[in-house]
Amino acid sequence: EPCLFEMVPAVTQSLGPVFPELIREEAKVQTAIHDEEVAFHRTLGRGTELFAQAAAEAGPSKVIDGKTAFRLHDTYGFPVDLTQVMAEEAGLHVDLEAYESEMEAARERSRSGGGAGDDADLPPERLAALAERVAATDDTKRDSHEVCSATVGALLISGDLVEEAQAGDEVSVVLDQTNFYAEMGGQVGDTGTLEAEGICVRIHGTKRCGDYVLHMGVVESGTLRSGQPLQTCLDVQRRSGIEAHHTATHLLNLGLRTVVGEESDQRGSLVEPDRLRFDYATSSAPSPEELQQVESLVREAIREDLPVATGPAPLEAAKSIRGLRAVFGERYPDPVRVVSIGPAISELLADPACDWSNRSIEFCGGTHVDRTGTVDEFALLGEGSLSAGVRRLTGVVGAAATQAHQTAKNLSREIDQVAQTSDDQFAEAFASLLKTIDSATVPLSARSVIDAQLVPLRNRAKQLRKAAAAGSRDLAIDCARQLVPESAGFVIARVDMADDRDALMAALDTVRGNQPEAPVLLLAADVEANKVSIVARVPEAGITKGLKAGDWARCAAEACGGRGGGRPDMAQAGGKDATLADAALEAARHFANERLA
Repeated sequence: EPCLFEMVPAVTQSLGPVFPELIREEAKVQTAIHDEEVAFHRTLGRGTELFAQAAAEAGPSKVIDGKTAFRLHDTYGFPVDLTQVMAEEAGLHVDLEAYESEMEAARERSRSGGGAGDDADLPPERLAALAERVAATDDTKRDSHEVCSATVGALLISGDLVEEAQAGDEVSVVLDQTNFYAEMGGQVGDTGTLEAEGICVRIHGTKRCGDYVLHMGVVESGTLRSGQPLQTCLDVQRRSGIEAHHTATHLLNLGLRTVVGEESDQRGSLVEPDRLRFDYATSSAPSPEELQQVESLVREAIREDLPVATGPAPLEAAKSIRGLRAVFGERYPDPVRVVSIGPAISELLADPACDWSNRSIEFCGGTHVDRTGTVDEFALLGEGSLSAGVRRLTGVVGAAATQAHQTAKNLSREIDQVAQTSDDQFAEAFASLLKTIDSATVPLSARSVIDAQLVPLRNRAKQLRKAAAAGSRDLAIDCARQLVPESAGFVIARVDMADDRDALMAALDTVRGNQPEAPVLLLAADVEANKVSIVARVPEAGITKGLKAGDWARCAAEACGGRGGGRPDMAQAGGKDATLADAALEAARHFANERLA
């Protein structure tokens, strides 16, 4: 059972005077530790189960295989030493050679994770060789969308410095200066082209390696050489999408702090041309109402068309700005780049003690729009748990957000239209509506509204299904009343109007009431669903003669691609091919005739 969390009050009493936040957040700390203990014990339990399974499967070899030992280490946190001790206690041993092979394979996967031609993680010796030849990349123009003149400082192919790259080569290009943004701080790197007369390099990614920006791509034409002057041509449309999503991420951060509280510290983010992702710390899931408030605050800030200011500031002076947000655990340079939505940076530094908590002010090296109005629109699309104490939000801006909100409005109107349909058309219209809703991209705020609108429609569908079931039950009973035994004394029939199991059982009970001594097998074929339902009942006299309900129903089911069975006196079964219903009936008839002859 969890126990460490019970020590929190004692720690708070001891250290609270020095760290007052412990007193203020004692309940949250206690909850977080308790949850971590529960999660740890759960993981430990699963790992123990895996070991027990491996031990049971060891057999005469008495060996815990290397793959299992590695999985215990990699997935469940079991050091191999612990696995060895557990194995020895069980009279087993661990295949350490295979375990080491698995570990080395994992290390190799980690080393090669960047893929072929990815030089973003250069080893120290290569980085040192690069530093001897080329000065650090000047990327101070990274906010610019304009074409930038630059000179090739170095070329790398598969991590090796080369003097030239031919058409078709995968290459990483180091320039003396660039306006391409290197992937960092959650913002993806830029793409575009590097161009000179007769030369074009298609850049598919930009990353930072030490003091250098690596433009990774493919030489599409010409021969690129060190010292070559060229133009950097940014994919402006893609960059604009990234910037709009990045600014929206800052507004989302502010919205969370306003609605959820100060505890919602950022834990990570991803900013792409067509979406954003934001991870934050929290002790509990936000309510639908809170998520709607957060989205509304972001949309309101966009409509305000606030200026977005970016610029350097002394680190200590910037830290003193009340209301400033930074990523927990991140190391920042001095001076640090500040992004402020609303007030100018000079205004913040002039009066840092002012309560700026109602404005978005963050340390950030990324690129942004000039004004929030450029973001145009925002839609919060997803929310969920990422790990213990951390949750993730996803969203979109611009045309995609506008489309999401419009789709929600269209669905709302469609729901109203379906509500007006007649009973005979309702089932088909409602099924089509649900399919449309399931595949639609709409804001989270609209999901709750749509769900509320669907409640009366779901109730209506339920009532209509009940009425239809009652109707089919009555029809099945009427049909059953007319059934008579065959020459061998059993009743067998197809009653397709019994479109559910209850109706079929009602028909069976009706026959039993009219023919109490007769064995009965009924089946109903549903052509649309392509299935067959089968029920059978055999009284004691029939069982004595050798006819058992379970065997009888199974015979019919197997004849139409299904299976089933049951007791000698009562059984149910199902078939998977409605076109074979008549064949199933004949198989059951033949089966009964043989047993009762």
